[in-house]
Amino acid sequence: MTKIKIPREFVVNIVGEYTDYEDFFEKNKTKIYTGIVQCFILLSNSNRKTIKYIVSASTKSKRNGIIEFNTEFLFRKDECDLLVDYILEHFEEIEEYEKCKDIIILYNSLTNSKKETIFK
Repeated sequence: MTKIKIPREFVVNIVGEYTDYEDFFEKNKTKIYTGIVQCFILLSNSNRKTIKYIVSASTKSKRNGIIEFNTEFLFRKDECDLLVDYILEHFEEIEEYEKCKDIIILYNSLTNSKKETIFK
């Protein structure tokens, strides 16, 4: 497989109105987790060891008005265990089994592992 040049960062933009952080995270968990998976896909197709993941949000609350923030994560290629330890669980809960299968395949490609999947 030919390795490609990837960007140094991957950004997910979120705009919405939320009552608090828990509301924000619950409503956007799938989008945020999909971005994490995308970061590891980019890493798997390159020689790069790290990628910066930025969640850029503009939220509106009745109490505080408009709040804008960026949260940065630095993912390392060798930290892909979080795919099967955390991210996979979310997609199982929402019954996105095709995404679960893709996560297992991605994890296996990053670790040269043969983790089994029950998803068809």
